[in-house]
This record gives sequence, structure tokens and C-alpha cells, in this order.
Amino acid sequence: MSEERLIRLEDMVGQLIGMVGKVVAAQNEMREEMKAMRAELKAEIASVRSELKAEIASVDVRLTGMESHMFRYQDKVAYLEDKSAEHDQDIHKLKQRVI
Repeated sequence: MSEERLIRLEDMVGQLIGMVGKVVAAQNEMREEMKAMRAELKAEIASVRSELKAEIASVDVRLTGMESHMFRYQDKVAYLEDKSAEHDQDIHKLKQRVI
């Protein structure tokens, strides 16, 4: 091989090493960015999860309150139905006496 050819090959190998180095540096930079993005995403997911848990707990408390009101209203409606039936019976008896 001639001297010129060896010099040219050395230059090409040097360029190739430089290109590979840039690619490796870019990959490392991308890895770091991805790690940061994952950390941000995990933090955001944890935040949203805790917000959802708090909201679900709030809804659960309100639902429990609504259920307790519903049971009280059912009792009141049952009482009113009984009273209405008694009044209907009283009216029927009065009508029977009048007639």
C-alpha cells in the first residue's frame, strides 16, 4: 500500500470513529432525556392517582350520606302510606255510617 492510501484510510477511520462517537453521545443524551421523561410521567401518574383516590373517597362519603337519607325517606314514605291507608279506612267507615 502506498503512503497516501494509508493516510487516506487513517483519515476515513478517524472520521468513522468521530461519527460513531457522535451517535453514541446522541444515544446517551436520548437515554437521559427518556429517564427524565419517565420520572416526570411517574410523578404525574402518582399525582393523578392520589387526586383520583381523594375524589373517590369524597364521592364515597357523599354516596353514603345519600344512602342514609334514602333509608330515612323510605321509612317516612312507608309511614305516610300507612297513615293514608288508615285515613282511607276512616273515610270509608264514615261514609258507611252516613249512608
